Amino acid sequence: LPPPTLHPHGTLDVTSAAPCPPLPGRGGAAKAVGVEAGLPLGMFPVSTYPSTRVELSPNDTLLFYTDGAIDAENGGGEDYSAPRLARAFGTVAVDPLDTLVDRCLQDVRRFQGGQPATDDLLLFALRTRSGGTLH
Repeated sequence: LPPPTLHPHGTLDVTSAAPCPPLPGRGGAAKAVGVEAGLPLGMFPVSTYPSTRVELSPNDTLLFYTDGAIDAENGGGEDYSAPRLARAFGTVAVDPLDTLVDRCLQDVRRFQGGQPATDDLLLFALRTRSGGTLH
């Protein structure tokens, strides 16, 4: 899959092989991101992965994650969930990206309460700058 591509005019092309749309930070103007997901990567020899163009404004922040984050379970078998991840992501206007990602990861781990992970877990965030570059 190609990496996210930011264009000089403030759009981002995202290709996904998972049902996890990026979460927008509430500190910028980003809206919920409707990324079309392809089939899980590697499951079928012939798969297509559509690209979705997302309009971004300066200082928009997006959190990308794998389903290992939202499907993480606690001792009662309850899933962590995308809404819970969105709450952990929180207000992002001034927080450094590494702080945001660390806060989300810590929240997932607290929720699991020592339960072993059953899937991979990847979190990363990006933020646009005033010149349209990624941070």
